Amino acid sequence: DLALVEFVLPAAIAAPPAEFVAAADGRRADARSAHLAGPAPRVPQGSFGRGWWALVEQAGLARGERVDLWLAQAARRDGVVLPATAVVWHGGRRWYFAALDDDRFERRPVPPDAGTGDTVLLSAAAAATPVVVQGAQVLLAEEFRGAIPDEDED
Repeated sequence: DLALVEFVLPAAIAAPPAEFVAAADGRRADARSAHLAGPAPRVPQGSFGRGWWALVEQAGLARGERVDLWLAQAARRDGVVLPATAVVWHGGRRWYFAALDDDRFERRPVPPDAGTGDTVLLSAAAAATPVVVQGAQVLLAEEFRGAIPDEDED
C-alpha cells in the first residue's frame, strides 16, 4: 500500500527528484522509497516554500504522523547549520540573532531559502558574524520589553 504525503521544500529548490527516501519521525534506518506525485495546490499554514506530494510505501506509517524525507542534491551548499535554539519566531517570520560584540546583538531574518522545519542553513557570508545559539528567545523578549506597559503604578 502507498500513502500520499504532503511536504514543503524551500523555494530555492525548483523541484524535488523523482525518487527519494522517507521515514517516520526521522528514523532513517527505517527509510523506505518514495516517489514524487506532483505539486500540491497549496502550502500548509506556517510553512515557507513550495508544496509537493509524494507516494510513500505505507508500512508502519500512521495517519498524521510526521515523515522526514531525504533528497539527493545536485549542488553542494556551503554554510552553517543553526540549531533550533538559535531560531525564534516573530511576526510570522523566523529570525536569528547575530552577536555584534559582547553586549550588542542584532535580530536578522532567516532567508527564505535557508531551509524548513528545525534545519536552517545560513550561507557562509551570513554566518561570518557570530550567531547566538542559546538565549535567542530571551533576546527577543528583551527587545520588546519596553513595549509592555507598567501596570503596577497606582
